[in-house]
Amino acid sequence: MNLTKEKHATFTPGPWQLSCIDGVEDSLMVGGGDDGSDIVADIRTHENDILNIQAELYDDIPSMRSSAHVNSDSAKKIDKLEKKAEERLAELERKEKEARANARLIAAAPDLLAQCKEFEKCLTHLINSGDSGADLERDKVREVLAKVDGGEG
Repeated sequence: MNLTKEKHATFTPGPWQLSCIDGVEDSLMVGGGDDGSDIVADIRTHENDILNIQAELYDDIPSMRSSAHVNSDSAKKIDKLEKKAEERLAELERKEKEARANARLIAAAPDLLAQCKEFEKCLTHLINSGDSGADLERDKVREVLAKVDGGEG
């Protein structure tokens, strides 16, 4: 019987960096390799949606207020539109912050992996020196490293 070993995953060399590509809207790229041109991840952002809602809030709605015959019904409709736009803007700004945080985390992955490997070595050294309290933590680190290498962890 011919047994073959599963190859360990190879990664785009770090460091990885965040960038925007000219002409590509609503997207952050995480690139790696020697010059950062190997795209590792493409993260959707919400910049255009935010700009559109800001235009609605700061241009369209004020214009509606000034041109509308301000009676209680039309004022209530405009107030309702403004409230919905503010809620959409708040949600998109939250999603934008989250997307950027995710992109930064992905960009830091090679450094995090290297530090995790070093931490595993330090824990092994502690265990070999008689510190039995580090066993569980080393096992957790090894589980994470196994996930990275394509195992279940």
